[in-house]
Amino acid sequence: MRPTLRLLAACGALLLAGLAQATSYRISLPGPHNPHGGSIGRALNERGDVAALWLARGDEWRAVLYKAGRRIDLARHAGLADEFSEARGLNDHGVVVGQIRLDGRDLPFVDQHGAMQLLPVPEGLGGAAQAINSHGDVLAVWIDPAFDSSTAVLYHQGVAQVLPHLRQAVSSYPRALNQRGVAVGLSRLASDAVLPVMWHHGRVHRLGRGLFGQAEDLNDAGDVVGGAGPRQALQHAMLWRNGQSIDLDPSPSGSSGAHGINNRGQIVGQRGLNGRYGPFLWENGQMRWLDDLIVPEQQGLWQLYDAYDINDAGQILAWGYRPEEGIQALLLEPVEP
Repeated sequence: MRPTLRLLAACGALLLAGLAQATSYRISLPGPHNPHGGSIGRALNERGDVAALWLARGDEWRAVLYKAGRRIDLARHAGLADEFSEARGLNDHGVVVGQIRLDGRDLPFVDQHGAMQLLPVPEGLGGAAQAINSHGDVLAVWIDPAFDSSTAVLYHQGVAQVLPHLRQAVSSYPRALNQRGVAVGLSRLASDAVLPVMWHHGRVHRLGRGLFGQAEDLNDAGDVVGGAGPRQALQHAMLWRNGQSIDLDPSPSGSSGAHGINNRGQIVGQRGLNGRYGPFLWENGQMRWLDDLIVPEQQGLWQLYDAYDINDAGQILAWGYRPEEGIQALLLEPVEP
């Protein structure tokens, strides 16, 4: 073999070896925990901060922010005596949004560095803030308990814009918001079937055709992920990109749903196949069990259940269980091969 061809062959072999060797992950707790309680992470920003739901004790659920190894109880920090609170989203500035229950009524909140602001909701309705982008736009849901219905709302500079239902839908539920103000979620029909939708420039669009399901997250390029299928009972993790519906799950008999996508196109979620259930990572056209990507010294220490979010640095927000710790929010840090 000539030297040039030999060099090309060697480079090709190294490239293939690099592609075959997947990134591994090291598990850490995002902050202090209570082994008699638990926590479930809801959102992760680019700084590695985590918005979470924390079980302080008994059935007392609290909205918390894990930041630089600390746990901040948002309502207590703001001096509010709430009955329940939950953090659901945060942006890269560390601003948290969620839901708080005061005097029996659920309201959406925005918490910026310990100052909690309640967003206006019409009388007789409840609400929860779902997501916030770096421009301060807040995606929320208004809930009418009398009619068991919900409506997607976008707050811009504190002013609410009601987002439309899909035609023939009786209810909408938003999930995620990107930096361009595009939102995704689901619309529910009178038959109780749910459809994945996107809101853009005040209009609502159905994602895909002939599929039931929900959109869970999107990146700044407008790629949307969620779960969908020809029937409500059997769904696969889906990617909607440039008008196409892409099934991410290679197994026809499996079930799965995608929860998070970053700007690199990496996707996380949960799947079930042949009696095995747990979180997955999808990248470069391949779906992998996250359990199989944990560093060898941590294999088997945690039973991983789900993965909710992934940032552009490749950090993954998951949750899992082990007897010594209970159910806890977990941060999976990439370890490059």
